[in-house]
Amino acid sequence: PKGDLGAIDDNPFKLDVAKAKELLAKAGLADGFKVTMDVRTGQPTTGMAESIQQTLGQAGIQLEIIPGDGKQTLTKYRARNHDIYIGNWGQDY
Repeated sequence: PKGDLGAIDDNPFKLDVAKAKELLAKAGLADGFKVTMDVRTGQPTTGMAESIQQTLGQAGIQLEIIPGDGKQTLTKYRARNHDIYIGNWGQDY
């Protein structure tokens, strides 16, 4: 966020569903694919995961959200036993 160390104001990316579908087809995944995301329960991570799920769905990617507490999700993360992981971090200063 603005004001945090390392924050940037520019956004070089834009949503381009047609391009995403084109790239998936080129990769041999024209029908999309399924993937899971381990998510720490609570906000803002749950809301972020739901937004990502909706966005990926536009290109045919089916994202299954697997909620869990910090211990559950970090254990899987550290063991590299996940497709995608989303958690949160806050400054300690």
